This record gives sequence, C-alpha cells and structure tokens, in this order.
Amino acid sequence: KMKEEKILSFETLWRHLQSIFSVIDCQTIYLLVDALDECEEESRQTVLSSLSRMPKVLSGLTKCQIKVLVTARPKTEIGETLGHEWIHLRVDSGLVNVDLMNFIRAKVKELSDTKKKLPGTIANEIEEKLTQHAGGTFLWASLMLHELARSPIHKMRQVLQNLPSDLYEIY
Repeated sequence: KMKEEKILSFETLWRHLQSIFSVIDCQTIYLLVDALDECEEESRQTVLSSLSRMPKVLSGLTKCQIKVLVTARPKTEIGETLGHEWIHLRVDSGLVNVDLMNFIRAKVKELSDTKKKLPGTIANEIEEKLTQHAGGTFLWASLMLHELARSPIHKMRQVLQNLPSDLYEIY
C-alpha cells in the first residue's frame, strides 16, 4: 500500500517515517528538519507538534537512538513548543550574512564571466540588490541568481526591479 501512496501531506510523510523507524535496525537515526521557520504557520505547527511528541510515539517502534536537528531562525513558538528537552543553539546571523554576501559576490562574478558583455554597473547592482533582499536566505539568493542567469542582459534590471520578497512568492 505504501508504494502506491504518494506523499501529499505531512501526515503521510510521518506515517512513512514511523514505518521506516519500526523496521530499521541501527544504533542511531539522524533526522534533519531544515528551515522550519520558512514553513507556513499551520504546517510549522503540525511539524512542531509531531516533533514534540516524537520521543513518546517512537519509543515503542524502534530501539535506535533518534537524534533530530531542526534549523530555523529564532522564533519564540518553535522553542516553546519543543520545550526544554531540546538543546537550542544560536548561530550568529552576522556570520551567516557575511557568508551569504561572499556567496552572492562569487556567483555574480561567475555570472559576469559567463555573460561576457555584462557591464560592471549591472553586476554591482545585482550584488547590491540581492544582498539587500536575501534576508539571510541562501536559497532565495540562489534562485534569483539562477533567474538572472537565464535572463538576457537587457532584461536584468527589470528582473531586479521585480524581485520577490520571500520564497513563497518564488514558488
């Protein structure tokens, strides 16, 4: 039955995970939930609720130790829902922004090298706009760089004028 069922919802994914956990024979299972803060509110609450119940739900299914890493920007409800049993680490957003700026700079240079006639003024404008609008999100910056790479040089300024404000607008 599971082979025919498509993953259409978090509940389906969760059932698949429980099924896998019940048959797998290992010492440790690592589960990564990336960018939880970027989920829509309702989806985020569903994931958080499931994660907070996970130790009780899975304790009878597997003898494996389950280690979970959740990445997200600091949001009060994420920490509150997961509770004190979870370890919370903060990453210096200034360091992330420096890495993001370096990423954008390198990719704009690649773009300039690929599009031989890309004027330096447009390259600088791309770098500046993407850095201003990325909001610490590598995925957003990467998707916009991909869009710019597909655009002819004469349309790049238009693309920059109409940058989506977040990932939801891109999708």
